[in-house]
Amino acid sequence: MCIGPDATLFKARAFIAAHIKARNFYMTDQNVMSRRDMLRKSVTAAAAAGLSITGAALAAATPNGAMSMVAGAKRSYKTFALRRSLDGVVTLTLNTQGSAFILTLDAYEELAAAFVEVSLDPDSRVLVIEGAGDYFIKDVDFKTFGDLSRSLGWLEVAARGRRMIQSLIDVDIPVVAAVNGPALLHSEVAFLADVVISAENAWFEDPHMHGNVAPGDGIHVVWQELFGINRARSYLMLSKRLSAVDAHTFGAIAELTASGDQAKARAAEIAHELAKKPAATLRAARYVMTRRFSRLLAEGIALGWYGEAISALAR
Repeated sequence: MCIGPDATLFKARAFIAAHIKARNFYMTDQNVMSRRDMLRKSVTAAAAAGLSITGAALAAATPNGAMSMVAGAKRSYKTFALRRSLDGVVTLTLNTQGSAFILTLDAYEELAAAFVEVSLDPDSRVLVIEGAGDYFIKDVDFKTFGDLSRSLGWLEVAARGRRMIQSLIDVDIPVVAAVNGPALLHSEVAFLADVVISAENAWFEDPHMHGNVAPGDGIHVVWQELFGINRARSYLMLSKRLSAVDAHTFGAIAELTASGDQAKARAAEIAHELAKKPAATLRAARYVMTRRFSRLLAEGIALGWYGEAISALAR
C-alpha cells in the first residue's frame, strides 16, 4: 500500500507519530539530527508494516513538519534546478530547459513547493537563488496562464502567485540571491533575500504598466519598502528601469560584482560561510528579520492581485 498526499493520510500520521516525538524537541543542532534519524526510522517501520509513505505524505503527516528530501523522495521540478551541498547550502537555479528563466503558471506552483520543501528539510542551512544564462528572470509565457479574459482565470493565477511570494518570505533559513543578470519581472524574488549580490550590469524593471495592468503581484510592496514610497511609485508607475548600481546606492543590494558568474561565486562563498553557524541561529535570525515583510506581503498581495486582475479585465 502506498500512502500519498491524497490517500489515507491519518494512517501515515499515526505511524509517524508513534515513532517521532518531534513536538518535544527544541531547535538545536543535536535535536535536528535526532529528528532526522527518527524520521528515517519511522519510514523503515512503516515499510516493515507494508506501508510505503511518499515524501509529500511524510511532510504533511509529521509533527512540526518534515521533508521529502530527508526520506530520499525529493520532488522533481521542471522549471528550475535544486541541489544541496554536503554542508547544507541549497542552490535553486531558475532556468527554462537549461537557459534563461521564463516564468510560467507551473513555475509559481513549483517555486512555492520548493520553498516549503527547503524550509522543512533539517539538513538545509542556507538557500541561494540564482538565474541561468544572462538573465535572472528573462520573460513570462502568458500562454501557460490559461484564459485571462475570465475572472476565474485571474483568481487561479493570483492564488499561485500569492503562494509563491508568501512561501519565499516564509523560508526558514537565510536566503542569498545571486543576480547574474537582468530581472525583467518579479525582481522581488531577489530583493526578498537576506543578502543580495548582483552583477553591476544587471537591471530591474516591472512590465505591468506597459500592458496597462496595475503592478500588484508583490513588487509594489517590496519596492516601496526598499526604495522609499515615492521613488518606488515613480519607477513602477512609469515602468522605469532600475540599474543594479542604483539599487546598490539605495541599499537594496549588498555587493556588486563585475559579472554574473562572479555574483554567483560570491553568493556561494557567503552561503557556505553562513552554513558554518548553528542551525538554530540561522533559522532564528531569518525568522526575526522577515516578520515585517511577511506581514506587509500578506496584506499587500491580497489586495494587489485583485487590483491587477480588475485592471487587466477592464482593458
